[in-house]
Amino acid sequence: MYEWRDAFAEFAAAWDKAKQLGIDALEDEAHRRAFEGNVKPVFHQGMECGAVREYSDTLGIFLLKAHKPNKYRENAHLHVSGNLDLAQRILDARKRVCKQ
Repeated sequence: MYEWRDAFAEFAAAWDKAKQLGIDALEDEAHRRAFEGNVKPVFHQGMECGAVREYSDTLGIFLLKAHKPNKYRENAHLHVSGNLDLAQRILDARKRVCKQ
């Protein structure tokens, strides 16, 4: 199939469309589980006695990060400045160690 995708533009377009439909379905299901939840039965002594609705906080977090990355992504920033010639420092250290 990969060879067909590479060889035939029409097949490649259908491939991309099918892939996007699948991704959209996954996103819809993640949204449903995160915000609508799943109803799960509760049992006591082997008898069903009720139900609880469970939500997925983790899926909610992923959806927020995906759709509002500027607000919800991890914001680790690293700024390095200065002049550091690491290769030269390693060579100098080797010379010092070899002299001992």
